[in-house]
Amino acid sequence: MNHFEIIANEIDQASDNGDIQAVRKALDEIQTLLDADDQNHEATLYYYRANAFAAKRAINSNFRKTQFDWHQADLSDEIFSLRKSIESDDFFQLNIVRCCQIYTNLGNALNTAGRPIEALAVWDKALKIIPTFAMAAANRAYGLIHYLEGLYDQGHQCLFLVEAARSFEIALSDNAIWDGAYPDKIKQKFQSELNQIKHHLEDNCNDLNSFDPNAFELGKNDEAIALNGWRLKNRLFLNPLNDLGELTVASQDVFHLPSHSYAFDEKARFPQYYDQMKQEYVAACVLLWEGLREEEIHPADDTLLTFEHGDYSITSVHIAKQKAACRTAYSLRP
Repeated sequence: MNHFEIIANEIDQASDNGDIQAVRKALDEIQTLLDADDQNHEATLYYYRANAFAAKRAINSNFRKTQFDWHQADLSDEIFSLRKSIESDDFFQLNIVRCCQIYTNLGNALNTAGRPIEALAVWDKALKIIPTFAMAAANRAYGLIHYLEGLYDQGHQCLFLVEAARSFEIALSDNAIWDGAYPDKIKQKFQSELNQIKHHLEDNCNDLNSFDPNAFELGKNDEAIALNGWRLKNRLFLNPLNDLGELTVASQDVFHLPSHSYAFDEKARFPQYYDQMKQEYVAACVLLWEGLREEEIHPADDTLLTFEHGDYSITSVHIAKQKAACRTAYSLRP
């Protein structure tokens, strides 16, 4: 057993025993190795670091069962460590099952942090590597179920449930890839969830039997088709269905405010501000699209006199569009 396997076992045992001191010891060992600039094992070490923070979070939550902290430092450190693992140069040198484990764990952590949209994108990355990876599929299903609870459109809810059912079916299929020895009760739980979804679909979503989510056109001309296809691929439409993937039914910005009321003599004001925010977001998408795809030098750049600053900076109208898009999108954050 090598040093890394020993650390992994220490974390697992500490988690099982609720030994917070052993977790801290493992974190110190990992940090020592990371400080030694061992880049050949950076992805693995950050994965173990994330597991240690997950163990620490689980142990602390057992001590505080009735308390919820808005600021969860251990969860933040877990997400940071998983992202660092994925960004490491040696990440894709890992076994593909380990890559899927890391993506799955990141999706789980993001979902726990209340970021289900990002979680779905990460679970999908795991399933692109191994389409039958059981835990990525099952956690994706749970994420979809929790996500749809915030949707006001019943048709959208039905489509989310169809996807959730499909994900559970992947996890329960005979060719599903499991990354460890899981107890039978896990599969039984997945099957129970799947049965409930199927019953709900039969009772409430019969209209979907002849519905094709990819039977919608992307635009009236080549330019519109290219732009809308790019937005679909990058999940940039203000449409929850875009979080299910590149479904052409999602190629409309249909995200609206929930139902709300005003006093009898009060002027409606929220829709106006909300529509302005949506318009600015769409404009930011177009700016980014133009800034990324335009390859020829813009005529305005030919007449612009700039100095060589010696810092390898690059300026152009195309890059300015990308920056403007990012600034506009960031300004719309709550």
